[in-house]
Amino acid sequence: MLYIIIKMQTRTIPGDERSRTAPGHGYPEHTVSSSVVALSTTKRDEWEDKVRVMTAQNERFVAGVFYPATVETVVNVSIKDSALAEGGSANA
Repeated sequence: MLYIIIKMQTRTIPGDERSRTAPGHGYPEHTVSSSVVALSTTKRDEWEDKVRVMTAQNERFVAGVFYPATVETVVNVSIKDSALAEGGSANA
């Protein structure tokens, strides 16, 4: 089990001169949103401390508990020999 904190971020990208002087040209000002893993730990007390600090600083974040999935890969191989399927011998 992992205790995680994901921090939400937004950044304003200023437009270029062409977008201001010639509408429809250039790159207009826009906002980019992203999220960053601010903390990933197995220690609950460390996680709780960080949540308290980020809350006191009015930061935008999501705190949660992550349970990694267990992935199991199974491979089955079968060979169907027409002689064996008809009741013949494997040595034939």
